[in-house]
Amino acid sequence: MGLIYNAIAFLLSLLPALALITGIVLTVRARREHGKAATIGMWGCVVLLLALVLRLVWSMLVAQVVSAGGMETFQVVMVLHGAVDALLTMTGLGLLVWAVVARRPRPGPEAPLPHLPSPHAAAWQAPAWEAPAPHQPHTPYGQEPR
Repeated sequence: MGLIYNAIAFLLSLLPALALITGIVLTVRARREHGKAATIGMWGCVVLLLALVLRLVWSMLVAQVVSAGGMETFQVVMVLHGAVDALLTMTGLGLLVWAVVARRPRPGPEAPLPHLPSPHAAAWQAPAWEAPAPHQPHTPYGQEPR
């Protein structure tokens, strides 16, 4: 029964582990765009993954702890495991919440493409197809040309 229990615990921990690993990969890739917020989110995912691994290891060792030390040892180890697990889970979730509300770097002005002029370039800098036609009279506002 212990082997089946361990296999089920391992399989059930795969989905959250895959989600956390995906979160780590995505936040590492988004560090350039989101800056500090992505780094904080990455560390939140790492801490939560560590808590998940600790829970998985604990589920596999619980039978050995009970058989080796009895119920008193089991209770002490259970309290310690619960405290460490709660601390890691709260830290990981806190880091993820912090990442959500963290300020993102402000985007700078976009650089114009090398083959196109800046939208604020002077007429003499604009290509011929965008430059205003020379010596064209302008019609007064509200009047149509004849």
